[in-house]
Amino acid sequence: MEYRIIDADAHVNSPPDLYLSRVPAKYKDRAPRLVEMDGYDAWVVTTESPAS
Repeated sequence: MEYRIIDADAHVNSPPDLYLSRVPAKYKDRAPRLVEMDGYDAWVVTTESPAS
């Protein structure tokens, strides 16, 4: 019997400028961004309300 290997835990690595390069200028300060935190890369998203 032949088995296929299916990786169900694959991850896509988004480019660091994924949002910043595409979002309108007036929203760049709120766009998700990749930052270094404690030696690791982390996606940061604002928690502020769009109305604020």
